[in-house]
Amino acid sequence: MNSLDMLPAEIHFQIMGYLEPKSLSRLSMTSKEFHMKCSAEYFWLQYCREFGVNGLGSGPIRSYRKLYTQLLHNNGWLLGYWFGNFPVNGEFIKTEWDQDTNSLTAYRVSCQNTASPIVRPRANNPAPLHIEQLSLTTRKDKIFSVSINEITSKLEFRCAENHAVELWKRPFHSHEGSNLWATMENELKTDPNSATDLQTPSIPSAERPSFSWKCCESCHEFAGFHANGFIPGLAKLHPDEVQPTKERPMQGVWVGTYGMHGCEILLFNQNPATHELTARKLTGDLNIPRSELTFVAHMDDEHKHTNLIGFENGRLFKGQGQIATLGFFDRSMTDIEVIVLSEDEVAVHWPSLNRIARYQRVLDSQASLIC
Repeated sequence: MNSLDMLPAEIHFQIMGYLEPKSLSRLSMTSKEFHMKCSAEYFWLQYCREFGVNGLGSGPIRSYRKLYTQLLHNNGWLLGYWFGNFPVNGEFIKTEWDQDTNSLTAYRVSCQNTASPIVRPRANNPAPLHIEQLSLTTRKDKIFSVSINEITSKLEFRCAENHAVELWKRPFHSHEGSNLWATMENELKTDPNSATDLQTPSIPSAERPSFSWKCCESCHEFAGFHANGFIPGLAKLHPDEVQPTKERPMQGVWVGTYGMHGCEILLFNQNPATHELTARKLTGDLNIPRSELTFVAHMDDEHKHTNLIGFENGRLFKGQGQIATLGFFDRSMTDIEVIVLSEDEVAVHWPSLNRIARYQRVLDSQASLIC
């Protein structure tokens, strides 16, 4: 008997509570007594909670230790928000823990606006002003899940139609001038199969974690898009990109109205050093594709008032917005007015388009969907 064995069990448990999962696993191999203590569900529940898991459903996983060691340890990094590299459209994905099925489930998130715009005639302009209204709902469509097979206890990757799915890590190619996916032309030239096996990436990482996924029945193809075997990639949004702070209150994921194109999801980046608020598209359209700039506002150039009826209480900032014809041709920057109504709602006046677009925050400070 050594001095460690002579310590009360309460002291053992208190010390073990500070151990990382790998250290706890190594300790469990030193003796039968420590194997029993290290298998206590209390420890493994704490590790699982770091991934947002607070309970077990009716699936094959009956213990938090099994959940962590067989599923979360190597695949928990899939949890969170991702954006896709589909040409033109892009996509916005949330992977979350599904307690009912004990699985990591990825959903494609989209927003719908059920409100109609207000068309307001103007005395000094023959063209009426179209003022978008917002009444948003969020839709989640399952695309794939990762779980443990009840019979074989092996990992299963399945699409929404229960077909087999492959996932593998791939390089992330960034867009010039931003840290979003590269342009459509560059992405179509890349080979996503030249990637490594799916495994936990190094955290923190100099690059975004990214992976590709493919269904054996081609469920990975999006919105009827076919491009000679194009395999989609997903890149992860870091927590500091989606959560606002005191210094960057407008930072985060937003949804905006784009007329006939409907709602699109954007990433707002607020830079305190340059006093600029930039909005880039996570999902795009035929005029302005995903990853491209939609507008930039100069947050150090505040105007105390606006003559736009209904927006008198907003804080007005000058900026420039990007416009283009179909196919992203004839693109140019035009003067706009960015009206901050609150830290969760923004209106943008596009004088050249005779339109006021509306933008609303999609994720709250806890990175939860709020639409």
